[in-house]
Amino acid sequence: MAYLPIGPKGKAFAVPVSPATDAFPNPYPSAPVMTLYSPSTTAYVKVTPAADTLLMTVAPTVTTETLTYASVVTHKIADATTITSAAPTTDETDRLRATEFKADFNVHVASTAYHAAAGTAIATADASDDPTLIALCQALDAAMKAHAASTTVHGGRADAVFLAALVAAALPATPSKAQCRTWLADAVLKAAWTAHLAVVDGGAAMTTGASVLPMQWPCTGAFWCKTNVSAHTFATAEYKGA
Repeated sequence: MAYLPIGPKGKAFAVPVSPATDAFPNPYPSAPVMTLYSPSTTAYVKVTPAADTLLMTVAPTVTTETLTYASVVTHKIADATTITSAAPTTDETDRLRATEFKADFNVHVASTAYHAAAGTAIATADASDDPTLIALCQALDAAMKAHAASTTVHGGRADAVFLAALVAAALPATPSKAQCRTWLADAVLKAAWTAHLAVVDGGAAMTTGASVLPMQWPCTGAFWCKTNVSAHTFATAEYKGA
């Protein structure tokens, strides 16, 4: 008796067929290519099957744990960094807030702990007077919009909510000092940025509970997985064409 996985993309199940009576012999070899993934945290890990892989099986190595699958992610794990400078209400606090945003942005986008690939840092000078404040806010607006829209830096999923918030904040092309202060406020840029850092994925728990069975589906390309316990492992099996 042979088995043929069928079902919609990302979901699969098996039905028995008989090679003696049906035209679908088993296309998979008996010894799959096995890989063990060992994340250091509960971060998502990208799994990229070989081009000739037909069927993929994934399971946590501790079968009572949860394994979460996502076809794409925004961040592998949330960034807990917070903006700590005082709310912008004076020339000094405006400049400190803008400069802190630049520093935090540069650290965030450079990190592959959060991202599938590193992004581009802001090179504009720190804010030290009105002209440099305005120039830095312009640079922040452009860089954050590019970052929010990037599927390359993120694991296939741009942050459309963050991008929409930046667009709605509507920093003018040539803002005044007062407009920069409004844009940098806690309820505007700080809120949107904090929400972006917390976005992880849209994944779904594949397996959970006692004596979990491996999940399998016809291979359709790379995907992301994570366990619910820090530093615990999961294993994949790639079934290739015979």
